[in-house]
Amino acid sequence: MAGGLEKVKEQILLEAKEVAEGKIKEAQREAQEIIDEAEAEAKKLSEEAQQKSADETAKYKERSHAASDMERRTQILNAKQEMIASVFREALKRVDEMDAPEYSALLLRILKGHLKPEAGVLYFSEADLGRLTSEFTEAAKAEAISAGGSLEIGLEPKNIKNGFVLAYGEIEENCTITALLDDKKDDLRDELNKLLFA
Repeated sequence: MAGGLEKVKEQILLEAKEVAEGKIKEAQREAQEIIDEAEAEAKKLSEEAQQKSADETAKYKERSHAASDMERRTQILNAKQEMIASVFREALKRVDEMDAPEYSALLLRILKGHLKPEAGVLYFSEADLGRLTSEFTEAAKAEAISAGGSLEIGLEPKNIKNGFVLAYGEIEENCTITALLDDKKDDLRDELNKLLFA
């Protein structure tokens, strides 16, 4: 009888492992789809911005023969900065418009890059606490375990718009989309400059 129970336990554990592996593969596939879509969208935005830049430059050249060189440079710089700011605004808007599965996959991808082999707590906005599914919670906890740590979801909402705050003890890491973009703004600005104005 005891041998039969052991076989049943082994079968249950095997089936649970297969289900977990399937979910992890599906989450990885969804994350890759989001990355691919983001890259395609960035390319499209870049092409649109290049065309707009070319059109604006042509119009500007027609009007500005009498203007001084310094004034022309100032206006071009302002136009470039506005285009780059527009790309950042568009990126934030697209995050706001994501449906729950896309948004969850994006958060999981961000989470993977910030996990530590410690016990942590994930905090969300009040809106996101109601938006994120139990599948997301399970996947986030599984990612933490695979990184050698553990993760709980904080029930107290944070005053943030999107993304999350990841706390390890007294240290909190701001992983909101806005904060992540701000951290990378100089690098992203350089890359956008190369793409838009090469």
